[in-house]
Amino acid sequence: MRRHKKDSLDLLINGYFAWLCKIVKVDKDYGSYNDLLLYLFNREFTWDETGVTKMDYNRAGDGEYLREKYCQDVIFDWEKHFDLTSGLYRANCLEVLISIAERMDFMIDKEYVSENYTDKCFWELIENLGLDEFFDDVWDEGIRAECEDRVSKWLYREYDKNGVGGIFPLRRVGKSSRGMLGGRNYDQRRVEIWYQMQTYMMEKEWINEHEGSGRR
Repeated sequence: MRRHKKDSLDLLINGYFAWLCKIVKVDKDYGSYNDLLLYLFNREFTWDETGVTKMDYNRAGDGEYLREKYCQDVIFDWEKHFDLTSGLYRANCLEVLISIAERMDFMIDKEYVSENYTDKCFWELIENLGLDEFFDDVWDEGIRAECEDRVSKWLYREYDKNGVGGIFPLRRVGKSSRGMLGGRNYDQRRVEIWYQMQTYMMEKEWINEHEGSGRR
C-alpha cells in the first residue's frame, strides 16, 4: 500500500514537471533543456526571510500556486495539490521563474503584443542568469556544477549591484530604495524581486511607470 502511494505521487510529480516544461516550450529548434529544467525543479527557491527582501516570499507563493493550477485545470482534481506540496515541499526555482514570467506577460503592454509571452519572458530570465548555453547535449557534472554556482549567485544575491548576474540586470541605477516606483535603486541586491521586475520592464519600455506597483 505504501509502495503504491509512492508510485502515485511520483506519477503526479512527473506529470506536473512535464506540464511546466510544456508552458515554457523546453524543446527548441536549436536544442533541448530538459536537464536544466529538471535541475531548477529540484532546486529549492530560498530568500532572506528576515531582511530587506523578506517580501520575496510572495514569489514563492506564486510558484506554489502553479501546483493548484495544474491540479484544477489539467488533471481536474484540485485536492491533489496537497499531495504535490507534500512531495515537493517548498517552491522550487523552476516554479518561481515561471510564475515571474507569467507576471511579466500579464504586465506587458498588450497594445503592441497580443500573443502569450510567458515562455519568451522565461527564457529571457534564463539568458540573464547565463544558463541558456546549458543544452542537454552538453549537460554533465561540470555543467551542473556551473549551473549550481550561477543559480546560487542569484538566490544569495551575490550579483552586481546593477543586477547583472541576476534575473533582472539594469543598464543604469540611481539613488532610490524602491526601483522605478521612486527612481532607480542604487543596489538591486537590496530590492525585492517584485520591484526589480518592474524596474527592468520599465527600462525596456514594456510597461510605463504608471503601470508599476500593483499587487505583489
